[in-house]
Amino acid sequence: MSFRVSELVDIAPRPVVWGLLSTARINELILRGAAGSKALEIRAVASRDRARAERYAREHGLPRWHASYDGLLADPEIEVVYVSLPNALHVEWVERALRSGKHVLCESRSARDRTRSRVCSP
Repeated sequence: MSFRVSELVDIAPRPVVWGLLSTARINELILRGAAGSKALEIRAVASRDRARAERYAREHGLPRWHASYDGLLADPEIEVVYVSLPNALHVEWVERALRSGKHVLCESRSARDRTRSRVCSP
């Protein structure tokens, strides 16, 4: 038996819950793509600045916000984390998200060389 992805999305029991690890402009692309999807829901954003996180969540219709990146990683409802931090922070936060049991999508490569990339591999 074979299925098209669109058919699987329609029978999915619930959307996969995502969180944004920063308030970066690149998040706009993820938010736009997720807007019409039944397969995923972006439910939270994190920032090191409480007011920025709260404002971003309100402006983008997100029900939750966290005043720290660790707060998002500790959120039991978040299944996938989109890491949109500056490149120099990718390895650290991808690794921390993985160690927190989250699935991860990083906005660009996680490291500049293979040695550092292996830190992020299972």
